Amino acid sequence: MRTTSGPATSIERLTCTYLVPADHRDPAPLAARLDAVAGARLAGTLADALDAALDPADPSVWVIDRLELSVSLPGDVDDLDLLARLWARGIADRIAAVVAGALDLPGVRRFPHRAGYLAAFAAALAAGDAHTRWEYATFAGLAAAPPGQALVGAAGALGVPVLDVIEVLARTRRLDSVLDRLGAAAAPLWRALMPAAAPAVAVDAPTLAAVWARRAVLAGRPDPSGPVARLRLLGVVRAGTGRALDPQRLVAAVDQVVSLLDRFPSADVPDSAVPPGLGPLVARPQWTDPWSDIPAAGDSATPAAPEPASPTSLVCPYAGVLLIVPDLLAAGLSPAPEAAEWRLRVLARCLGARLAAEALDDAALRLIAGVPPPGPRPGIPVVPGLPTPSPSDAAFLGADPAGAVIALLAHAGVRLFAQHLAGFGNASLEHLHTNVYGVPGTVTVRPELIDVALEPAPLQVLLDLAGLDELVCPLPWLGADLVVRQADR
Repeated sequence: MRTTSGPATSIERLTCTYLVPADHRDPAPLAARLDAVAGARLAGTLADALDAALDPADPSVWVIDRLELSVSLPGDVDDLDLLARLWARGIADRIAAVVAGALDLPGVRRFPHRAGYLAAFAAALAAGDAHTRWEYATFAGLAAAPPGQALVGAAGALGVPVLDVIEVLARTRRLDSVLDRLGAAAAPLWRALMPAAAPAVAVDAPTLAAVWARRAVLAGRPDPSGPVARLRLLGVVRAGTGRALDPQRLVAAVDQVVSLLDRFPSADVPDSAVPPGLGPLVARPQWTDPWSDIPAAGDSATPAAPEPASPTSLVCPYAGVLLIVPDLLAAGLSPAPEAAEWRLRVLARCLGARLAAEALDDAALRLIAGVPPPGPRPGIPVVPGLPTPSPSDAAFLGADPAGAVIALLAHAGVRLFAQHLAGFGNASLEHLHTNVYGVPGTVTVRPELIDVALEPAPLQVLLDLAGLDELVCPLPWLGADLVVRQADR
């Protein structure tokens, strides 16, 4: 876990059992020395040991329910500082082994960063079970607080801006459900943001325009001017613009736009009320998809609101393979628009020879690969340096009639994907497909976003441990983000 001052480790309870030889002449003083180490020296020494054992640049949060280990300490040493260093090194090495994936233990959860940890806590608060789940035991002191206040307190404890948590919830498509469940209990979140947007903050025209362009998220919602509405609009703007906008100005702009729409809910905003820099404003539209006017990455212009567009949902029996897209891109899969057919073939080949042919016709995979209408085929892209599959992996992949590079690239991508899975880096492709990524799901297509909700995998715990229970990957050939998540979360 990282805090504003750097990495931090919290151990809720330390239980020690001392084992000494049966013929030890006087075990009581030895136990007293070890108790003194555990009580006064171990915490600080362990922090130093973990700094040396873990990557300080790694932002991930690891929560371990129970960790058992044995440490051998010399019984004839009176130097308490030495005992503390030896003891701390044993604990640090064990924790480092968990983080490195060398130990496959139950009761281990990994979150990609502190904001992701708090976003999961927010979802659990909204569901009403946060304080019965062991991974959030560190927030047990907030159990008596209302959910919104508990989340504000947790964010403060970890040094995470509430706005960052709202952004993660929006990007992973959980903000609407969390806010709908919290209702009025979400008000403390907005109050926590407002001090950053004091009346003295000057809202610039680009920030105001970016917020105004996404006002459709408020249409058709109950209480479109309350804190929940403001948080919903804030999350959509933040997710659509990244961190290009100043947080203080963004919060102030959201407050200003919502107040303006509250005054003129069904008519044109008169020129006298128009904030400087926006020009004539039209009435609030009556469509509700919050993602439909988010610009593609790198597009700094604020587009006009498009016509209403209903999201398209497709059932995809091969949806789990989309977990591998980031690793396929890392292995050399081309993001160029003209390489769409080869992206489709590589995705299909990851499913193995038995399913590859039928997967080529799957509507969801074709859409995500960016396959254009029929036309001249481009040449097969050259990807040098790909590893050679083992005989069993080669048999699973089969041969693609379009060229050997298809299977080689599929193999390289799945192999990179396997490196994320604790203890399964060398598992066969067939085993990985059967137990990890060969699962169905539902693909929902929205402008600028493709949301994939997967059914649980037989070895879902591996994806949870690797932080792959939710994944966000830009698809440059579509100008959209791919979000892959678990359907039940």
